[in-house]
Amino acid sequence: MVKLRIFIFIAIFPIECKKTAIPAHNASKNFNSLEKLDKNIGHCDVICFVPELVALSRKVDAVPVSYL
Repeated sequence: MVKLRIFIFIAIFPIECKKTAIPAHNASKNFNSLEKLDKNIGHCDVICFVPELVALSRKVDAVPVSYL
C-alpha cells in the first residue's frame, strides 16, 4: 500500500493506493486523521482496480488505475 500526499498551495489532496477492485466504504478511513493537521484538506482519491470512477463519499472517489 502506497500513500501519497500532494501539497498544492495550502491544500492537501491525499491519495491512497489499494490492490482491490471493490473498495469498501471505509477505504478512506485514514484520510480522517489528516484533519488533525489543521490544514485545508482537498478532495481525496483511492486508486484501485475499479473499472470506472466511483464516488465512495462526498469527498472521496475510487479512481481506476487505468486513469494514470
